[in-house]
Amino acid sequence: MDCPSLIPDINYGDFSKRLHQAVVRNRIPVGGSIDLTNRCNLRCVHCYINDSKSQDELNTGELTGILDEIADEGCLWMLFSGGEPLLRKDFRDIYLHAKKRGFLINLFTNATLITEDIADYLADWRPFAVEVSLYGLSEETYASVTGVKGAFERCMQGIEMMRERDIPLRLKSMILTLNKHELEGMIEFARERDVEFRYDTNIHARVDGSDDPNRYRLEPMEVIKMDYADKRRIKALRQFVDYASKAKLNKKHVFHCGGGLNSFHIGADGLLYLCMMYRKQGYNLRKGSFADGWNDFIPGIRYREIEGEYRCSQCEHFFLCGQCPGWGQLENGDELKASDFLCRLAHLRADVFTDEPLWQTEIS
Repeated sequence: MDCPSLIPDINYGDFSKRLHQAVVRNRIPVGGSIDLTNRCNLRCVHCYINDSKSQDELNTGELTGILDEIADEGCLWMLFSGGEPLLRKDFRDIYLHAKKRGFLINLFTNATLITEDIADYLADWRPFAVEVSLYGLSEETYASVTGVKGAFERCMQGIEMMRERDIPLRLKSMILTLNKHELEGMIEFARERDVEFRYDTNIHARVDGSDDPNRYRLEPMEVIKMDYADKRRIKALRQFVDYASKAKLNKKHVFHCGGGLNSFHIGADGLLYLCMMYRKQGYNLRKGSFADGWNDFIPGIRYREIEGEYRCSQCEHFFLCGQCPGWGQLENGDELKASDFLCRLAHLRADVFTDEPLWQTEIS
């Protein structure tokens, strides 16, 4: 007779949610990201790294060794980012090593370096997902954002090569003053190809302290009108706020996110951070183990208590803005100083939840 299964059927979303709830309680680093390089073949105006130098990158052996240590600590999801990861000549060696260690790999790429050979490789060793940054739907717009002529055509070719091989693909975009007029076109482009698409408007300063990217950031009023025009976006925002508002926050702590609880980031130079944005303090994995960094160094940051006043943690619109110490550090050089952009955006978003949003009149 058939043996009854002891493992209930469950979809991926439910599995992921249950797993994350369990690992937060036990502080298991279930998801992480690594900048394989800071180098990139594009020069995007909004890039928060924007560094063409190697920055003393980890070599192949160092990277695979760190991946082994991370796997031993229970990590499942791994994001390979940069820079442009495909610029590394040893990318396949690193990628294959991670696959064989059982990681579910997300790959961030601009797709301009995708060749038939690389596409075949990814088809043979399928990633969990490849996320391609799309910066417009015309050569002119694409070049204005990336600073490189001809990149648009190469990106389109890369996308099609992956689609032909049924590689799990997602598209995303940062919406800037330079490409906002092509947002609807990008949404339609993804819809016609049955590919998931998401976009973000939250541009912030670079990790080196430069605020050059902010010159291309939309005004909060533009962002809120863009949100309000997208019913799915408003619905998702409402659901998030409803969920987040029920969360129990320890307002004594500087950090309230999942960074350092179930996730982490590693820079191209081997420094372990709480997250991608907060790079004020890092642990050198060339001198110590990932286990020591995660268990001894990161908690000292994650559970640090607020000294002085942090008005954001008392704000009723806290869940609407995305303000965090990383933003404060990048925008103002002070992790406890609020981003004016996010603050204005939060108050406008709060107004969206009223029956007759004031911004639809003449609010500035």
